[in-house]
Amino acid sequence: MLGSVPLSPFGARRPADRREAEWVRLGARGDRAAQGAIVRAYQDRVYGLLLRLSGDRELALDLSQETFLKAFAALKTFRQGASLGPWLLKIANNLFIDHVRSRRTESLEAAIEEGEWHEPGAEDPAIARIVHETDLLAALGLLPVQWRQAVVLRHLDDMPYEAIAEVLGVPVGTAKTWLFRGRERLRALLEQRGITP
Repeated sequence: MLGSVPLSPFGARRPADRREAEWVRLGARGDRAAQGAIVRAYQDRVYGLLLRLSGDRELALDLSQETFLKAFAALKTFRQGASLGPWLLKIANNLFIDHVRSRRTESLEAAIEEGEWHEPGAEDPAIARIVHETDLLAALGLLPVQWRQAVVLRHLDDMPYEAIAEVLGVPVGTAKTWLFRGRERLRALLEQRGITP
C-alpha cells in the first residue's frame, strides 16, 4: 500500500508529495498507520544525522524517538506544501543542540589527551577503515556544534547548501561559512594526528 519511496535530490528517502501530504494530514489526526509510514520513510535519515552529530548510538536512538514524538505533536502546525524531510531533520538538529546545551560532560579533547585517539596502523584494511571512521567522528566532535552540523549535512548526508541552511535555520551564506570553517578545522585536527583527510 505504501509502495516504494523515491530518493530526494540530497539522498534522503522521501515520499512523493501527494503521499507525504496524506501522511501528514492523517498523522495530524493521530492515525497510527500514517505516523508509522512517516517513521519508516525517515527513521534511517533522522537516526543517521543524529549518530553523526553525537557519535553515540544510544543517544542517537533516544533523540530519534524524541524527534518523531515531537513531530507528531506538531503535525497540525506543519506548513502545507513544505517538505517533511528537512522539517524532521531540523527538529532532530534542534533536539541535538538542546541536548548539547543541557549536558555538561568531559570533552572529547580529554579523551584524546588520555590516549583514546586511535591511529590507523598496518592492521587489517577493514579495521583501519573502522579506526579511521572512529577518528573522523572524534574529530567531528571537537568542532563547534554549528560547524559540525554543516560538515555532517554536506559531506555525510550529501545535502545541497539550501537544504543545509533550511535545516540549520540560517541564511545560505552562513551555512557555507560554517561549512568552510568546519572543513578547515577538521582537516587541521586530522593532520595533527597524522591522518590524511
